[in-house]
Amino acid sequence: MDIYDYIKMDHQKVNQLFKQFSKVASDQRKTEIAAMIARELLVHAKSEQETFYKALERHAAAKEDIQHARKEHKDIEDKIHAIMTPAKVTAKWQDAVKALQDLVEHHVKEEENTLFDEGKDRLTEGEACALKEKMHYLKQKLLIREFGV
Repeated sequence: MDIYDYIKMDHQKVNQLFKQFSKVASDQRKTEIAAMIARELLVHAKSEQETFYKALERHAAAKEDIQHARKEHKDIEDKIHAIMTPAKVTAKWQDAVKALQDLVEHHVKEEENTLFDEGKDRLTEGEACALKEKMHYLKQKLLIREFGV
């Protein structure tokens, strides 16, 4: 497994959580799933920026795409903070979760097309596999340090 497969796996995991969120009726379960989405996205973004994005930034041709991706990560993080621990599950809060989902889906589409192509053009297979290992390790470290998981 290389960095591209690993990132796709993360994207699919979050997509499944969004699907679960839309199907459950229980307010308590919705807040639990929203917290899982937030945790997964935050850990994914930090570890991805420290590994995959940093590796691509070494190449001048990819810098603009990486800056755009980092901005999207920041926008996603801002939306995450808007949905964290609601006092009450309301239609407005659920709309905010849906807006987060839309933002994530847009980012994933761009990343899996544009940035993956950039990476495949500039990184060796060995580098892509090493980045996957580094990202996995960093994710585990972040989960423990920031979420006690």
